[in-house]
Amino acid sequence: MKIITNDIAVSAEHIASQVKDLLEEKPNAVLGVSFGRDLVPVYQKLKELGQAGELSFGSVRVFVCCEYLALDKKHAGSVHSFMKTNLFDGAGFNDANIFYPCICSEDEDKLKEYDDQISAAGGIDLMILGIGINGSIGFNEPATPFESYTHTQLLTDKTKKLVAEDFGGAENVPEKGVTMGIKTIVSAKNIDLIAAGEEKADAVHKIVYGKTIPFVPASMLQIHMNLNLYVDDAAASDI
Repeated sequence: MKIITNDIAVSAEHIASQVKDLLEEKPNAVLGVSFGRDLVPVYQKLKELGQAGELSFGSVRVFVCCEYLALDKKHAGSVHSFMKTNLFDGAGFNDANIFYPCICSEDEDKLKEYDDQISAAGGIDLMILGIGINGSIGFNEPATPFESYTHTQLLTDKTKKLVAEDFGGAENVPEKGVTMGIKTIVSAKNIDLIAAGEEKADAVHKIVYGKTIPFVPASMLQIHMNLNLYVDDAAASDI
């Protein structure tokens, strides 16, 4: 694990530079992406580079980490809407190369087809993640098994509160989501995780110093050989 402490805007520049190096070496690289407030500066920087012609995303394959179960992708709170607004629109991505887990079924066998798609693409070259205040990654909530692949996930009250504004109140947030599993995420060749704000400090501490336990899903990233942990001063305050 490599820990990089910087202002979130500087970290976004670093991650964008890493993506640029990857695409220069492999124009059809496979990216994994998640959603969340801390990731907005990263995606805006990538979008800016795409619009300026400094990055070419036309051949890039993108696998989005998660989405709410049975939610209209046009809903303002959907992950589709988040990714479209903050990254995909106008950046030069090919819509045919953007993939989401199936949100039409709770059939776990059907959902695992997403992992087959990722494998068929050659695996994820770089996974870009945020982290929840409870140590969640994607929609992998506390107690998710390490060996999990793409699956449905009952969302906790903490997660619902974090996204409540996008749905006009926590009571309107979908009960379940579909997410890449922890095993899916950890199988990525490289992982960049970004965390900002004092409310993330405890989760960051548990990634760095805590035990590798399912109750803190992000702690499972400790076993990854190519993890970059980007934190601002507030998020790093407990380490």
